[in-house]
Amino acid sequence: MSFLTSVVSQSSWFCSNTCFHSGHQQVSNPIIPYVGPIIAGGLKPGMALYIQGVVPDNANQFSINFQTGQNKFDDIAFHFNPWIGQHVYLNSFQNGNWAVKDCVPDESFTKGAAFNMFIVITTDGYEVYVNDLKHYMFQHRIPLDKVTTLAICGDVSIDFFGLCENWRRSGFTEQAVSTGSSNSFFNILPVPSEMSHLIIQPVLPHVGKIRDRLKPEMAIFFQGALPAHTKEFEINFQTGQSDSDDIAFHFNPHIGQYVCLNSFRNGIWEKEERVSEELFTKGAAFYMFVVIGSEGYEVYVNGLQHCRFEHRVPLENVSTISIYGDVIIPIYGFIDNWNRSFTFTDFLKITGMGSSVPSLLPVLSEISHPVILPTIPYVGTIRGGIKPDMAVFFQGTLPAHAKKFTINFQKGPSDSDSDIAFQFNALIGQYINLNCFRNASWEQEETTPEKLLTKGAAFNMFIIISTEGYEVCFLNKFLHLH
Repeated sequence: MSFLTSVVSQSSWFCSNTCFHSGHQQVSNPIIPYVGPIIAGGLKPGMALYIQGVVPDNANQFSINFQTGQNKFDDIAFHFNPWIGQHVYLNSFQNGNWAVKDCVPDESFTKGAAFNMFIVITTDGYEVYVNDLKHYMFQHRIPLDKVTTLAICGDVSIDFFGLCENWRRSGFTEQAVSTGSSNSFFNILPVPSEMSHLIIQPVLPHVGKIRDRLKPEMAIFFQGALPAHTKEFEINFQTGQSDSDDIAFHFNPHIGQYVCLNSFRNGIWEKEERVSEELFTKGAAFYMFVVIGSEGYEVYVNGLQHCRFEHRVPLENVSTISIYGDVIIPIYGFIDNWNRSFTFTDFLKITGMGSSVPSLLPVLSEISHPVILPTIPYVGTIRGGIKPDMAVFFQGTLPAHAKKFTINFQKGPSDSDSDIAFQFNALIGQYINLNCFRNASWEQEETTPEKLLTKGAAFNMFIIISTEGYEVCFLNKFLHLH
């Protein structure tokens, strides 16, 4: 299974206070091979395609094509074809024939590793950035206005891609160095369709204008990662873009200690509030909602309500968000209508589960002891053990090449000598095998057809402990396995 992983991003390109245009294709977890429209009317200089994905452990090669249509015989303006660990081939296909190919060493893709890509459209050609470093340039051979389609095939799992209209170059900042950046990447969650005005990979320190004034029932979604050496970071809701402007809400986690909440008015910090810091972990990813209530700001971290800060500055005066410190923010954006009493169905809706391509759920607020981004294979202790009427929630993504995965409820950490009370062993597209292991022997296996998991797609699963056995639920569909 491919889970979201936290790393540090060295950003030399970023989207200049723009969002993925609502009229352009945004796709989460596409089934590979994929062919679909990217933009009507063709590409233009200044646009960029953002792609995030994972190279499977057994990958040989994959390709990304910018095409003039969805037919396999249509022209290909840009063929990007990495052979993992060997070479990257760049080419075009016109009038039924391949042109002269460019061949450069592959220094940017690693088997089993996540990656992010920007393919930036310039007046001269296609510039390719992998893990935020420029690697390739391919000059135009086919007019941009004819390019309408994106095709992806081969050994790759794609979490998300989208087209951004307005890009500008930013200078390399010392912030990237200070955060210990490497050529790896923190995978972003699929972007909820309700989110607007997305800011992609803001260069820190970041000060950005809020396009629409804040109002109750809005929420701001942040996804981030903390470097291993992090000490603190801050997110401020301000009345302007100057350091001297008032701060309506100052959210300042001191990692491993406490979170400071405050406001700043007329050049003076006001009465500080402190809450416990239990939800941020050095070297780990997080996601956070700041919900605007009629009485104050409510903060949710990794699906759990964390703190509340009462309004001290009128909402209509807040126009800016600033971010400072030891944190990486791959993306943040705005949700205009937040329902404070989310049900399971509401979570399905806001994360796009109602669409044809499922995506990941935020962690439900009822979940305790969440384990975020475990390294696979994973062995961990269940705090307090298990008992009837408990449930364990899993969310993950299956790579496009996935064959099987296993979840065991067992007595101890050892694979060889611990009894296994329940083994869930999914053979993708075939069967789910259920069994237990006692006294060094496997017992009678039970099998049920596997029709609920899709290669290349996200999934959400509950294993419910009842008095009679273990029940498995995928997206409200129970298998009733005992």
